[in-house]
Amino acid sequence: KGPATAQYAEALYWRGVLHETAGRLDDAKADFERAAKQGLGDYYAHRALGRCAPADQSSIAVAFHVNGTAPALRTVDIESAPLDEFPESLRAEPWFERVNFFAAHGLEEAEWEALHLAPLMNKGAEAEPIYQALGEAGVAFTAIEYAKAFDWGLNSATATPERLRVFYPRGYWPHVCAIAKETGLDPHLLLAVALQESHFRPGLTSSAGANGVMQVMPATARWLATAEPAVKGEDAARLDHPLVSLRFGAYYLMRMLERSNGNLVRALASYNAGPGNVSKWLERFPDLDEDAFIEAIPFRETREYVKAVLANYAAYKSLYPL
Repeated sequence: KGPATAQYAEALYWRGVLHETAGRLDDAKADFERAAKQGLGDYYAHRALGRCAPADQSSIAVAFHVNGTAPALRTVDIESAPLDEFPESLRAEPWFERVNFFAAHGLEEAEWEALHLAPLMNKGAEAEPIYQALGEAGVAFTAIEYAKAFDWGLNSATATPERLRVFYPRGYWPHVCAIAKETGLDPHLLLAVALQESHFRPGLTSSAGANGVMQVMPATARWLATAEPAVKGEDAARLDHPLVSLRFGAYYLMRMLERSNGNLVRALASYNAGPGNVSKWLERFPDLDEDAFIEAIPFRETREYVKAVLANYAAYKSLYPL
């Protein structure tokens, strides 16, 4: 019914697929291009970019694979300014070291530091490094809530890259990079999962009992502690510590990717619903391509989870090109 509806890009995408199947390539191209304009972080917008003909992708930055062979989503070229390093004057502020220490240990004092900075977080360009610092320290959820409350960066018709980065923060960034290097994962993928799982909140516990930044189930953590030499058994009971949760989540995702032969869609579905369920679905739907497999996932939560993480991943790769 129009771009104001949440399903607009999805409807355009699938209509484009129908046009393409029927040989109406000009109509398909028009629908894919319209879907692609619906915004950073919309799964179907990024997926539509992946179906555009190469000649129409001159403004598209990067394609990345979800099944080991074919590009499924593409990043959006938003002509973002390079991400600046923190000013030395900011690093010298007493709160900078404190907030990084408290957040890395999952301590609530990090939130008090953010509260102390609130008056500075509604001052235009001056607020940019503060939002970045809080996000990368791990106080990302609080920074996002302040940005919403202050309408920070929303004064123009088009959201700036700086504002968008607040909503896609690089939580616990130095630690994510180190853990990603250990596990061979893309750090942006870890961010995409953590954003969807918890918005980087270390104290979050789901109704099912999953804990921490990566929302790992305690039983999964205990199993991983026996199966993976790189994680410590005693840490299985410390999932509320952000760095512990990140390590357990990363190693579990690594194993799900190995089990899925590098297929990211199946690995993410396994992370959310368990590898046993994914094996059953593959037996039930052995010949589906990735698009159709995602839509056929019987669990609505898992179906939407896979789309959301892939959309987050595309957004991160758009906003933080390496």
